[in-house]
Amino acid sequence: MAEFLTLALVVFVVAALYPWIVAKLRLPKSGGAPEPATTKPRDQPSPNTEPRDQPSPTTEAFHQYEARPMLLTEPEQVLFRRLLAALPNHTIAVQVQLSQVIRPALTFERQAAQNRINRKSLDFLVLDRATQPIVAIELDDASHSRKDRKKADEVKSRALESAGVRLIRYQVESLPGESAIARDVGVAAPAPPPLTPARWTHDSPEPRT
Repeated sequence: MAEFLTLALVVFVVAALYPWIVAKLRLPKSGGAPEPATTKPRDQPSPNTEPRDQPSPTTEAFHQYEARPMLLTEPEQVLFRRLLAALPNHTIAVQVQLSQVIRPALTFERQAAQNRINRKSLDFLVLDRATQPIVAIELDDASHSRKDRKKADEVKSRALESAGVRLIRYQVESLPGESAIARDVGVAAPAPPPLTPARWTHDSPEPRT
């Protein structure tokens, strides 16, 4: 009889404290893991507000750019001016993508052949009046002695040779003159400007008769 009364007392105490225990532990009535907290974390932004530090979609889709101060280095500018003077009847294009000058001739492994010349450029390209490539010109400095540059130069040379476009290489330490450029390209050297006689003025001595 005493054991029955003790068991009944325990059951009564558990039944009385069960709602309080559930409220403290946030347990579902059917048992299981605690229910997640319904309060929103403080550092989580509201879905109706835009984060302050993140750019808007309009600025995120387009980046800002700026113009390069110049396309050519100082030695390349010197050579460019000499090319203009030596080849007045031709067009001189600078920093031309190799893939804009030549293209794969066969359909077999065409994409692989195109990939070999992609992202390679020519320092100068001499064009005739019909914009047909005549000669490609490269100005090599000390960086071309590196292994990776030598490999790239070899690919460029072989590709141009297979396309029938002549390639001339000059060195930074020995830039050619106008006459040498005309000779290398295969055109007549430009004639020097005519000498204009000095104008006679009253202050000048009279010419001898």
